Amino acid sequence: MKKVISVIVGGIIGCILSFFLLENNPSSYEVRDRGGIEKQIVKEWDFTFLFYSSLIIVACICLVYLLWQVVDKNTNK
Repeated sequence: MKKVISVIVGGIIGCILSFFLLENNPSSYEVRDRGGIEKQIVKEWDFTFLFYSSLIIVACICLVYLLWQVVDKNTNK
């Protein structure tokens, strides 16, 4: 049960931190006069943002789980 709650709480905290700490710069570019199409906008995923935010989320999950273990161990003494 601790692991499930740690994943949920750590995921929420990690999402909030990555939203405020990282800048999402969506990349898009225009292709003109190609294949008879006058103008086409191509949008791409920002994989750097996804990678860094996933690292923050995993770190928060681990941190919440470890803190919970330490608190649980100290309260049982």
